[in-house]
Amino acid sequence: MDKDTKIKLMKPSCRLLLQACLNKNLDIIDIDSYNNSFTVKVSNKLLYFKAIQTPLNNQSARPLTKNKFICKKLFTLYNLPTPNYVHIYKKSGLNQQNINNIDKLLKKHKRIIAKPTNGMKSQNIFLDINTREKALEAFQNITTAPNKKYSGVLFEQFIPGDVYRLLFLEGNLIGALKREPGFIIGDGNSQLDTLINWKNKFLDQSERDVGRIKKDQRLMNFLKSQGIESLAYIPKQDEKVFVDKDFSNLETVTEVTKEVNPKIIYMISKMLLDVNLNLIGVDVISPDISSEEFSIIEINAEPSLDFHHYPDYGEAIDVATKIINAVIKQYTN
Repeated sequence: MDKDTKIKLMKPSCRLLLQACLNKNLDIIDIDSYNNSFTVKVSNKLLYFKAIQTPLNNQSARPLTKNKFICKKLFTLYNLPTPNYVHIYKKSGLNQQNINNIDKLLKKHKRIIAKPTNGMKSQNIFLDINTREKALEAFQNITTAPNKKYSGVLFEQFIPGDVYRLLFLEGNLIGALKREPGFIIGDGNSQLDTLINWKNKFLDQSERDVGRIKKDQRLMNFLKSQGIESLAYIPKQDEKVFVDKDFSNLETVTEVTKEVNPKIIYMISKMLLDVNLNLIGVDVISPDISSEEFSIIEINAEPSLDFHHYPDYGEAIDVATKIINAVIKQYTN
């Protein structure tokens, strides 16, 4: 298999990092497309990249990002605003003390969410829990999810606001995305069918592998719930038509790096630098990311890069090159 074919088979984020290495004329020692990894030589040092894992994060810091319970403790230690929570290990089960703790959380906040302690990619999350029965059902569904090895469940206060992914490199914010359920914005002239075709064509021509809109019965049912009966519908200028209810299935991202309040950047940066997380995605909720009001939800050691390179709206940012520049700087004698 030739080099170009191997590169095409890789996942988008890893492919973007590899391409940035090639653009810097670095010596690529090996490309393993089936393992989504490559090895590169920098100043006579062999560096291994797998998926979005880079040599920038040390081995002791990386595992903590996979445990949301430990992360919550870390946020509290650094006085970062984060939703109130109750954590229950799968092994401990729903004993009376754990049930009482859930009841206390519900009494205080009325609405909570549940998610796996070590889950990824917004899977198996329950968003609308307002009774003990719903909470216990969520615990059962998460801990028995097929083909998943979840260690426990994190019940968390529901925080209203918009969801953002902040990408930090060595304590500096290099990209920020507003994440929303999939939508199309009207131009006042084009049918919804045409607007969907344009968006899918843009994604087909990009390095991004998610976000395409399927014209199926699921889509039509969701459009009908908004009063739209046909793809021939012409949205008004700047009208936002949603094509999915949450971004675990389909999301639209808008680049908003320049809008992020400096205080938010400073508070999060201090924590990341202290624990040697040099490349990290940070998920926050805020009513307005330009304000000082925010809640940190979780951190991700394998943040997708392709969204920053190919956002649905806003200016693209070449974060892959920024990352490779940092690697070169760190490992050059």
